[in-house]
Amino acid sequence: MLEILAAAERKLGDLTSSETSARKAIELFPKESWPYVELAATLEAAGRRSEAREALQAVTQIPELTEVFRAYIVSEIERLRSAPSRE
Repeated sequence: MLEILAAAERKLGDLTSSETSARKAIELFPKESWPYVELAATLEAAGRRSEAREALQAVTQIPELTEVFRAYIVSEIERLRSAPSRE
């Protein structure tokens, strides 16, 4: 439920609330990937790419990830690393 709330808040432009919801979800579900991915999307939307990369890096530490999803996350980390910085 928190992932839906965080995504909706981000899409409505309320990045502060979205970040808060995503961080709360991480507290409640630290072994799930979706809160970190939503946090990364919110941080990227706020122009905080280095923090978004850190959130995605945390996803790579979750042992239950499929190799396909892990590869996707790594590609997103690389995309954020190579994107022009707005920070």
